[in-house]
Amino acid sequence: MIGKITEVKSQIKSKERVSIFIDGAYRFSVHMDVLIDYGLSVGSEITEELLEQIQSKDELKKAYAKGIDIVSRRLHTEKEIRDKLKLKEYAPLTIEKTIEKLKEYGYVDDEVFLEHYLSFKGGTQGPRKLKYDLIKKGVAEYLIDQALEGLKDDEYNTCLEIATGKLSSMSETLEMSKKYSRLAGFLQRKGYGFGVVKEVLRDLGLKPYDER
Repeated sequence: MIGKITEVKSQIKSKERVSIFIDGAYRFSVHMDVLIDYGLSVGSEITEELLEQIQSKDELKKAYAKGIDIVSRRLHTEKEIRDKLKLKEYAPLTIEKTIEKLKEYGYVDDEVFLEHYLSFKGGTQGPRKLKYDLIKKGVAEYLIDQALEGLKDDEYNTCLEIATGKLSSMSETLEMSKKYSRLAGFLQRKGYGFGVVKEVLRDLGLKPYDER
């Protein structure tokens, strides 16, 4: 046995947490909910095993609160949340339990993230870049492929819209071949395949050579 709780003191900076004193000396702090869950009060005996359980549950409480803070700012994928919790140095098991709880309450859902991401970025980027970025964010490749399949019909139109806007910003005196190469490079960096890019440039009346 480690000893008995001799004092439970509310913390000034965080009203939801209390400091626990054992045998007259400060030993650890804990969230009020965890204190209540374990029925801790002055006189409670603390063993090594009990302390480990308390601290594990308290860490999970802190990790979940951090997870809620993260998702309150914007939608995140599982991987993004896992990476951010790792930076806070939470234990691997704590991170997995936190993500499970966030998923259970609907705060984390990669399919919902994918839908929102494509609705926001789908009109400004091609499928290749979209897929690359989503894989980096940890979205399953099969989910991405399924979602992008539904965007195929719009690929040409969005590419044409972006190309038209970019072309209008180019100098009218710029040689055709330079317009073609610059616009082709721009669209490919946006994630559009060369086949679509070539079709769009052709329909815009651009050629890879200068007419004499």
